[in-house]
Amino acid sequence: MSKSEDLKKKVEEFFSDLLDRFTKIDDLLRETNKLLRTLIERIERIEPKVYIQTGEKEIPLVVRPPINTSYDILEYDLSTARNDEPVGLRERGLVVYSVTVLQCDSEAYIKLNSKAHKPIPLAVGTTIENFRIEEIFVTNPSGSGKLILYIEWR
Repeated sequence: MSKSEDLKKKVEEFFSDLLDRFTKIDDLLRETNKLLRTLIERIERIEPKVYIQTGEKEIPLVVRPPINTSYDILEYDLSTARNDEPVGLRERGLVVYSVTVLQCDSEAYIKLNSKAHKPIPLAVGTTIENFRIEEIFVTNPSGSGKLILYIEWR
């Protein structure tokens, strides 16, 4: 085999290998694009887009829950044991959308809306937001200190 034939064979092998690599890259890009399309479709299903026509432009409409407009501080002496004691939201005609624990010196729990729900253990900084709360039930063994809850409603 002559040098020119040998060179020609090596060049053909090189370009054949290069073509195989580009084909693999092309296949990977197609698969990635397919996965991205699926992801975009799923995201669009989560938050449907609504547009408002304003003259010649369409602008997206963003819907957010109303901002809370009032609050109260609920304070409990944890030396008194409680078992699913209501805080009185229903009596006051309130629907709360945010609860934050400001102070919790001993073991304490709350249940939201029903005594049948599982208790939520409390610690300073525990926050529950964007949840419709019609009643809060407080449970605690006899301990020491205070439980202070910050509540907000619209």
